[in-house]
Amino acid sequence: MSSADQQQSRSFAQALGAKRTRLERIEPELNEGLPGDVRDTTTAEDMVAIMKALLIDGDAGQLARSRLQDLMLRNTTSGKRARAGLSEPFELADKTGAGDYGIVNDAGVLWQGQRQTIAMCILTRTEIASAPNSNDVIADATRLIVSELAA
Repeated sequence: MSSADQQQSRSFAQALGAKRTRLERIEPELNEGLPGDVRDTTTAEDMVAIMKALLIDGDAGQLARSRLQDLMLRNTTSGKRARAGLSEPFELADKTGAGDYGIVNDAGVLWQGQRQTIAMCILTRTEIASAPNSNDVIADATRLIVSELAA
């Protein structure tokens, strides 16, 4: 990614509320995730801010919001992750990620029928390069979120 593209991406993320997100590379290099490497990193707080801005507040405009929401609602990669932790009437528009070091991530917006809409993000990792990716951790965390919202 060129220096100008990096700055544009960083500025866009910051405009959406991200304070610590770094964007330096493109797929698939950005998935490397070496411990201590700050390139292409974010925080759960930043991802929640971005999801909220794009999918709840509509900061990128209504057309972009509708298209992004439609794409993310049809996401199939979280079937064994966050979507596995859902129950009726919850619905999720999300984006997943995975890599070495046990990295399994899921971020998106959770709807509870006509009730509250929330942005959520679950990020996992270890310091062991060969650690398995555990979809169950994401599913279990989602179950906890859903149980708190349903209470």
